[in-house]
Amino acid sequence: MKRIPQLVEVDTMGKLLRGSSRSWVGNAQRHGALVIDRYHDPVYIQTERVLEDQHVTLVPVSCR
Repeated sequence: MKRIPQLVEVDTMGKLLRGSSRSWVGNAQRHGALVIDRYHDPVYIQTERVLEDQHVTLVPVSCR
């Protein structure tokens, strides 16, 4: 007998929580001010799906 573990599929980009965005930091109206353009990556929630439950199987062996 051999125990077969559960087979699970993991999707790291499962559900979109927040899309990508850009933002500005600084004061563009001021002369000589430092303005930084920032890019924010999208955020996802990881999901899991069970493809096959764990089970026990019989393994054939040769007769001695």
